[in-house]
Amino acid sequence: MAAAQGGMIPAGPPESFAAFYVAIESLVHQRITLRGAARIGMTQSLLGSNTLIRRKVLEEAGGFPEKTRLEDIELSIALQNEGRRIAFTPEAHSTIVASPRVKHAMVQHRAWSREFMSIASRWLWRILEGSGSLPRRIDRLIFAMGYADRIVLLVYLLCAIAGGIAGRAFAPWSFIVLVLALPAIQAPLALWLGRGVATEYAYLAFLPVGFAIEMATHLDAFRQALLGRRPEWTRTVRGSSPRD
Repeated sequence: MAAAQGGMIPAGPPESFAAFYVAIESLVHQRITLRGAARIGMTQSLLGSNTLIRRKVLEEAGGFPEKTRLEDIELSIALQNEGRRIAFTPEAHSTIVASPRVKHAMVQHRAWSREFMSIASRWLWRILEGSGSLPRRIDRLIFAMGYADRIVLLVYLLCAIAGGIAGRAFAPWSFIVLVLALPAIQAPLALWLGRGVATEYAYLAFLPVGFAIEMATHLDAFRQALLGRRPEWTRTVRGSSPRD
């Protein structure tokens, strides 16, 4: 085993919907996505904290990747692309504190989205030529693409609208319903597994709003990438606006 990733749980009840959205996104990723991937032997992710890596393995990998905002993601890909394993151990947990401001969450997601695009472009051929079966390499590639599924969903939605206008169902709406129904099931399940309190369940009604804001954020990141604009390197300070 090359590394182990522990679980991360919210430090307490969310201070706002923005804090809840970040927390529930993390819980779904850990308690459903990573647990499921661990069961079938697919790609595991280091999460940036509460991580244990063998020193020899890290040295052989060249240390943490430099000049990247998602060094945990890139290291995850590098290790597993060489056939090394990462264990997910949610019982060894730490706590996280999410910013209560929507603007901070948007800055964070925009930066993540841009960095995933860079990682995918750098690792495309190395992943396809890497170790493991074809399904595992494809899964690793999808993992490296990060939030690209949001862009794919948006393109499909536009095709569905165009198909409705043209009277041709070449992009069935049933697929959109299925895709949107999945997080509607995953979110309360992850909250239940995380032993959420009653006040947190009330926030679930506003998840579509949060998802719409997130979609807009990733679309803006994609737009900036097409225009060749440099990624934003900002830091958020609790209780104040992002600054350089």
